[in-house]
Amino acid sequence: MEVNVPTAEDHCRISILVRTIGPRTATTFNRLIERLSRVEAIQVSDNPKRVILANFITQANPELTKFGDLQAHRKIFGFLGVSQNAFSAANSIQSSLRASVESDLRNEDNYNSKPLDPSILHSALVRTRSTNDGTYSLDNVCETYNRYKQELQGGLVDSRCVVFGFNDATCGIESREVLSFNSLEDSEDFENGVRELIRSIYFILESRRIDRSFEKMEDPPFPTLPEEEKTRIGTENRQSKSFKRKCIGRLRKQVADYALLTGLPSLALDSYTNAIENLKASADLLWLGAAYEGFACAAMAIKYNETADRWKKQATIHRVSTMTPEQMRDLQEKTQHNLGVTIGHQRYRSDEDQRAVATAAAAAAQLIEQDLQQRKQGKKTWALLNSDKSPTGRSMTPEEILEKFILALEHYERFSFASTIEYECMVRASSVYRHHRRYIEAEAFLREHVGKYLDDSFTLFDNTMKAHICMVYANVFKEVYPILYRSLPGYGVVDATRESSINGPVAVQVKAMHEVYMSALRANFYDAAIRHLCYILQVYFPELDNVAAVKMLDELSKLIQSLPKTHSLAQHISLDQSGIILPPLQMTRFPTLSDFKIVRLSSQLAPRVISIADESQKIFIYSPFQNETESNDTYWVTNCGCEVSVKVINPLPVDLTVKNLALLTEGCSFEAVPVRLTLTPYTPGTQPTEIKLLGMPRAPGKLTITGYSCEVLGVRNVCSIKEILPKPVEDSKNSKSSYTVEVLQELPLLTLESSLQRAPTTEDNAEAVAEITVFSGQTFTHSIFVVNTSESMTIKSVKLDIRQPTVFGPPLIELTNMSLKKEEGDIKPFARIENLKPKERREIQFQIFGIDPSSISDDKSNGEEQKVLIKPAFTTSMDTLNETTMSFNDQTPLSQRNSIVSFTDDTLNVSNLSISTQDHHDLIPYTGRLLTADFIFRYVAGIEGLDGVQYERTSRLPLAICIVPAVTVSKWHVLPGDSASTRYVVIDVANSTDLDAELTYSTDKRMIGMQPKEICRVPVLCPCCPDVSSRSFREATQYDSHVRQKQEIDILRRSLDSHIAKHLQIRWAIPQLNYIGIVPIGSVLAEVEFLKQLVVPTVSVYVTVNGKVHTNDDDISVKIGELIELEMTVSSVLKGTKPINGELSLKCFQDLANGKPPIDRPENVVFCGPLKVPIVIESIPPDSDSSIPSTSAISVENQPSENGHLEPPKKETAAQFSFLFLYEGTHKIRPVIGKSTNAGEPSLAEDEIFVPTITFNVITKVS
Repeated sequence: MEVNVPTAEDHCRISILVRTIGPRTATTFNRLIERLSRVEAIQVSDNPKRVILANFITQANPELTKFGDLQAHRKIFGFLGVSQNAFSAANSIQSSLRASVESDLRNEDNYNSKPLDPSILHSALVRTRSTNDGTYSLDNVCETYNRYKQELQGGLVDSRCVVFGFNDATCGIESREVLSFNSLEDSEDFENGVRELIRSIYFILESRRIDRSFEKMEDPPFPTLPEEEKTRIGTENRQSKSFKRKCIGRLRKQVADYALLTGLPSLALDSYTNAIENLKASADLLWLGAAYEGFACAAMAIKYNETADRWKKQATIHRVSTMTPEQMRDLQEKTQHNLGVTIGHQRYRSDEDQRAVATAAAAAAQLIEQDLQQRKQGKKTWALLNSDKSPTGRSMTPEEILEKFILALEHYERFSFASTIEYECMVRASSVYRHHRRYIEAEAFLREHVGKYLDDSFTLFDNTMKAHICMVYANVFKEVYPILYRSLPGYGVVDATRESSINGPVAVQVKAMHEVYMSALRANFYDAAIRHLCYILQVYFPELDNVAAVKMLDELSKLIQSLPKTHSLAQHISLDQSGIILPPLQMTRFPTLSDFKIVRLSSQLAPRVISIADESQKIFIYSPFQNETESNDTYWVTNCGCEVSVKVINPLPVDLTVKNLALLTEGCSFEAVPVRLTLTPYTPGTQPTEIKLLGMPRAPGKLTITGYSCEVLGVRNVCSIKEILPKPVEDSKNSKSSYTVEVLQELPLLTLESSLQRAPTTEDNAEAVAEITVFSGQTFTHSIFVVNTSESMTIKSVKLDIRQPTVFGPPLIELTNMSLKKEEGDIKPFARIENLKPKERREIQFQIFGIDPSSISDDKSNGEEQKVLIKPAFTTSMDTLNETTMSFNDQTPLSQRNSIVSFTDDTLNVSNLSISTQDHHDLIPYTGRLLTADFIFRYVAGIEGLDGVQYERTSRLPLAICIVPAVTVSKWHVLPGDSASTRYVVIDVANSTDLDAELTYSTDKRMIGMQPKEICRVPVLCPCCPDVSSRSFREATQYDSHVRQKQEIDILRRSLDSHIAKHLQIRWAIPQLNYIGIVPIGSVLAEVEFLKQLVVPTVSVYVTVNGKVHTNDDDISVKIGELIELEMTVSSVLKGTKPINGELSLKCFQDLANGKPPIDRPENVVFCGPLKVPIVIESIPPDSDSSIPSTSAISVENQPSENGHLEPPKKETAAQFSFLFLYEGTHKIRPVIGKSTNAGEPSLAEDEIFVPTITFNVITKVS
């Protein structure tokens, strides 16, 4: 029953939503909707006569119901829930179902006249009925009904629940809201219940209509839409009279809507008029448009009185509805049979054929008669069609109604979110023409307004919208030149070449222009003939074939040779004999120039304008950029070569020579440099060639590129950019054309001198790159000289910024005679040079440190900075808490370690790394052995422009640093130290050179000799850093923001760098080359897992094997069957949490060193004694000192020792295990602290526990 096309009657109808609750039968629901259509109009009053219209809908569009406050007819005022018991529904359609099944079975038997088998018929009925069976209890009906009511709570006034086939229908629902019937056939009071619902809604709406208490309120309600807040500018003064007038206007508009819904369109007109006055005075445009629309709909309801017609139609239906349901079904079957329309397969007697045919013929004749009457009605005069159907006979004219609709549309189009109601308003406005059968005006109105709502896929426009074709008269070709020339506009030929591409009869235009050219040639108007021939080539060249184009070029060449001087297309041609003045012509097609772009000066020459802001005129808002405002506009500099890029192509099939191609400018003085071009013939697929037009400004000021000039095809051609190219996009800030550039005064220039070899790396790169090669870990010292090449101007200040890869450990480049300082307003630290005088030189010394190239992959991008994954983000099982021990397989190829630098755990396979884990924090921002860095010098000239502006330039010295591997870190291990506060960092150092090297490490200057390509293991005792908590890294990863996590981890990393770097200094020397350096550990410091192990752990496990303390990762040789006594001590510095219960056990596994995960081998070991030992890890009381840790069940002091390092607890809890191996091979034993099964107890993260791994080499069998 939803209305697809919006009509003015919609404003008079009360929307009632009809929904099924539970199983839905399409046949039953359609019959119910048909019965509801008989009660959609109810008369509630005789004097005056008031008819209420109901709009029964089955779906509610939320995009329209949200405008319920703006237009009341969009609200859902009533709800009608319909539920039918499944068994009742089956009984109601049993007869029709049986007839349908019988028909299908007979069709399968080819209309066999034999009686159907009762068993076959029963089974078919059961199969068909099973698809409709379902159970839906009355409680479910009540719950669903209340939920629907809750969803419609915003505007719902009253509701009813109609149930069929339920015995007790009062569960959870008010009795007045329940309409209970045994079946649809027995629901004779259904219509009365629906009428009662409509009357109930009417009384509520009537009370709202007569309620005018808001007019006396000091602070009346303010109805509004949610989308209005998005379009509102500023805030409103809710205490002002204008705001109160707006509130009164909106509330009166709602009262008018309720008057229209309650059947009082005349009173609605008065209320709309009052609302319009208030809304217009308060400039409330959206609600004013809605008031105009409601006013027009109320006027249409009075004028055309469609409500009365609907009431009369329904009264006719009421006479039929007095029949019983059985009589109605009999009448329907009889009508269908008489009209020859059947439902399913119906049988009738053969002797009724003649009567059926006669009845059908009579019905057809009646339809023909009705059609004739309809056509006669369409031929009535306008006076008869314009009859007023209003009760008083006096109403508004159609023009007045349309005027209100147009005003509403004008106000709606200001709000993008109201486009839907704007469209419906437009359709309602067009219905005014429909009522008066003014279909031509209606079509014109729709075509004018509906265009912006239509897509290209709609074809609503006919041939009348096509461009008009110029009429051609054949007799004009016999006239002389003046007449032919003056007739060109009739062919669509215009003087301006920019407008000559309008659609038209191209062949006729070319022929007409050629006739004019021939007539001018025969009259000896050679200049005019050249002008017309150039016009044909310029405008109609794409329509000409190659033969015709070449022929016209030959004619043009002959004409030019006959003239004593060069013809200029930029001059007017005056023909005094005929009084014709030919305008100038711009021949932009030969050659075709496009994409004019003002090229910025090179990075070494491009200036940046810095204007000093007036602090007294600015509101103080802190910002690091508050002292200066930057401009990124393009600037040229006086006496500095400048370029304009342009693309050029030759469209001719022959070679084209262009002479003296130069730029045309206006503004300040500019010296253009002419160029000569020879363009090859055009072939399909030829692309435009980019060229640079050169010039040099000679004075400061504004310079605008207006066009270009050249000599082509023997004529001088001057073209303007504004005429031949699309209009440039203007900047919204300064509205400056893209072809206008500001020329600054002459500025000083800073150059850089270096003894390093320099060469440009790319064709377009004017900055030469300085190259240098160093060994990894080697320090190279060098200097750069900065020179002010100006002879008279001083450079006020120079800022030096070094852009280099961010590494951990020593930086790649570091200044030696200058320091980087961060001043107020700077984002990063700079080195500064003040007052560089003309021709003055300053020296800058720096050193380059070779970072570790073996920790990065080979880079084929020639120094481009990238990011390489170091440690994948993974989560181990939380069933056990294991300490991560870093190790690499000794057989792992060095190339594999260099391709993906990953220091993995024994339980992690290197090949399992994926690029999808690039969001981990372990990233180093450089790759490749060839790295790039930049010295960036930003210098400010010692001169100032207008308003105190300053000019800044930038000079760069790129560095290409090739790092040759020397002595680098290949892998590392972290093992327990001499105490809980120390760790042995075992670093495998690789000699990548072909020469012998020497290593010096530790405080006692230990020295180790290394052969070429040898890997040497260096153990360094490193104390744990007491400044960082072991839980700090875990807490840093708890933030929701990934950026915040990286920031917190970087802070922790930086605090650990200086502590670790002091104890991991390993120096190398190559005596044959007399080179010395430091083993770079930047890749190690970049590893978060490494840093986590160098803080005092929360829980530490110490291992004693057969009474000997195990402090390294050397293999322990045992025999098969030999009993091994393993004693473990667990200590804790846990604080602030409850004691943690756990279990201590041992894990046996083998690492085959084949690139695959380790293999668990619990069957290779036999335990003599307990397999698991329960432990309790207690925490330090909150009121105790931070230096007092706790051990398992015992608390001891942990004071700093003489060397400043934390000492382990005095007493610990020990656990002993006895076991033996059954098989030979290399086995690894690792302690495992299992979690407690009790819920709610605190837990420890994996990185809070330090657990060693013991390697046993089982070599022989027991005899």
